[in-house]
Amino acid sequence: MSERENGQQPLPKRTARSRISSERLNQIKTAYASGIRLLRLIEDELFDSGAADACEGSAEQLEQRLCADNSKRRNQARKLFTFNTACGVYLARLEKKYPYRFISNHTRKGNRWTVKSQTFDEN
Repeated sequence: MSERENGQQPLPKRTARSRISSERLNQIKTAYASGIRLLRLIEDELFDSGAADACEGSAEQLEQRLCADNSKRRNQARKLFTFNTACGVYLARLEKKYPYRFISNHTRKGNRWTVKSQTFDEN
C-alpha cells in the first residue's frame, strides 16, 4: 500500500539547510547575553536604591549615566557598549522580550525610552 492510498502525505524533501551554523549560533548567544547584561546593569544602577520606579530618556542618556565616573558598574557598561548605537540596539531587544518594562516612544527628535523597574506597579 502506498502513502497516498494510506491517506498520508509524503514528507517534503529538505532542500535548504535546516541547521544553524555554529558561528551564527554564537552571534545569537552573544546578542542575547548583551541584552541580559544591560538589563542587570540597569537594575543595579538605576533601581538598586529603590529611589525610582521608572526612568525616562534617550539611549544615549542611559549610556552616559551607566558609563559615568560615579557609576557603580561603569567598567562593565563601557565593555558592553562597543559600538555607537549599542545601547539603543540592546534596548530594542529588551523591549521585544520585556514589553511591559521597556517602552519606546519614536519622535522626530529621536527615540525616548521608558524603563520600568522589575517591581513597578501601575496601580
